[in-house]
Amino acid sequence: MEGDIEDFQKAGIKPVFVFSGLKIVRNEKPFSVNDDGPAKRSQAWDLYDQGLASEAVEAFGAAGRRTRAPLMFCFAKYLWISRNSATT
Repeated sequence: MEGDIEDFQKAGIKPVFVFSGLKIVRNEKPFSVNDDGPAKRSQAWDLYDQGLASEAVEAFGAAGRRTRAPLMFCFAKYLWISRNSATT
């Protein structure tokens, strides 16, 4: 990907990354929605520390997933920022 960006820059083309369908901007304010996930994950860790592996796995599953930006988006953002900071 770095090589492709470099080729675009040499050709005078400014690449634009479009991530169709990804929710990048949050609509809700932080902490405006009650999230019991951290408490459930803490309980799951307690079960794990007690040696109750099966129960811990079940508790982690019930805690829900943390949502994060997809890896490709993070990588493209990193490349874009590092390239722009190097040229300015």
